[in-house]
Amino acid sequence: MSQNPGTNPLSTRERRQTASVRLNETGPSAAAELASMMDPATKSLADALRISYRLLLASIVVLVALYFGSGVQKVGESERGMRLLFGRVVSPSLAPGAQFSAPPPIGEIVKVRVDEQSSEITFFPNLSDNEQKSLDKDGPTVLAGGGSDSLDPNANGQLITADGSIAHARWTISWRRDDLRPDFSERNVNPEHLSRIVLAIARRSIVTAAASMTLDEMMRNIPDEGRNPEQFRTIEQRARDLTQRALDDMNAGVRVQQLVMTQKFPPRRVMPDYYRVQSAESDAGAAVLESERAWQQAMQKTAGDAAAVIIDQIDRYEVELLRGDTAEAERTFAAINKLLLGEPVEIDGAVLNPRISGDVTSRLDQARQERTTMVAAARSDAELFAAKLKAFQSNSLVLVNTEWSDAYSTFLGRPGVQVLLLPPQTAGRWVLNINRDPFLAREQEMQRNTEEFQRAQQQRVRERERAQFEQRLGNTGTKLAH
Repeated sequence: MSQNPGTNPLSTRERRQTASVRLNETGPSAAAELASMMDPATKSLADALRISYRLLLASIVVLVALYFGSGVQKVGESERGMRLLFGRVVSPSLAPGAQFSAPPPIGEIVKVRVDEQSSEITFFPNLSDNEQKSLDKDGPTVLAGGGSDSLDPNANGQLITADGSIAHARWTISWRRDDLRPDFSERNVNPEHLSRIVLAIARRSIVTAAASMTLDEMMRNIPDEGRNPEQFRTIEQRARDLTQRALDDMNAGVRVQQLVMTQKFPPRRVMPDYYRVQSAESDAGAAVLESERAWQQAMQKTAGDAAAVIIDQIDRYEVELLRGDTAEAERTFAAINKLLLGEPVEIDGAVLNPRISGDVTSRLDQARQERTTMVAAARSDAELFAAKLKAFQSNSLVLVNTEWSDAYSTFLGRPGVQVLLLPPQTAGRWVLNINRDPFLAREQEMQRNTEEFQRAQQQRVRERERAQFEQRLGNTGTKLAH
């Protein structure tokens, strides 16, 4: 096939194909119409994009606010909070109320329960439901004499004391986390196991405390003979100290509020005998206290506040007599007299002036009154004798008649004398049969017997007091002057 040299093959092929797009040349009016059609669509798209962008920004702001707001938490009244930042405690004790921390995973607030928690610890034998009800209602005495002869450690709880005895007890423990450092318990102890750890430590401490004292010391909370009372502590005090010390050693952040023994009793088989002995000791102690109280009352009634000082000086006086120290005994005796008279006295370099009262005061007052009466009577008798002597020297017959008349009147005034009035004697002989008045004679006899009984009673009291005093002196050969 031959081609003409001046012909373009591409132009020939393009002319044989049908045109798919035909470009027409338009004028200015067509361009303006197309622009007017595209402007509303572009504007609508731009508005939609603008609104979507603003909504996106608002959503981001809300999400950010919610994210940071999630760090605000409320700590309850019975709780304390710990503020953490990247896992490290920055505030160990947050007070109750709303608290803020960095939101997770940057930070968080861990809440710790700090209210008081109570649990019961028992070292009881295996009891039936009825026995448990009776124990709670009437106390441990209802269990006396019951139970088996042996105890199974796997089924029966008990405490072994220092003297090898067995005791049963029920305890109550109250504890709480430390308000100031609640993070200690969270750091050092698994919170899920904290309660069981506290109970285990308390049980171990109770067993240790019981093993350090006898059964009587545990039951009565008083030391046995030979133990220093100032160093003695009850089983409750020892158990609480041991429990708190163990918790502090492990930095548990726990404070024991109370560890008290609510019930305690010896083994059921020996309970009647044990309580019988305890009752006898209690009765003996009550009798001793009653005697001491009676002694105190007697001393107070006898000499008041000065009784103790006077008794001490009397004991000192007796010791000096036993030693044969007459000079010291005389000085002590003089001090006793001053004390009885209520006068100041120097004893061992100190001047004492105790208040004297009671029977001593009344007896001393009576003695002073009797002394005054006897002196006055003696003085009066002396003056009367002098006056009668002068009257006798002046006119003896008048004085004798006067004295005889007074003596006769005094004789007739005696209780045992009866006066019978008779008419003047007439002529003849009179014979009189006189009998004593039986009623008057009986009254006189009763009065005479009463006076003799009182004198004898007073004499027996004096002899008994003197015998007691001589017995206290002992066989020293010292003789008391009557």
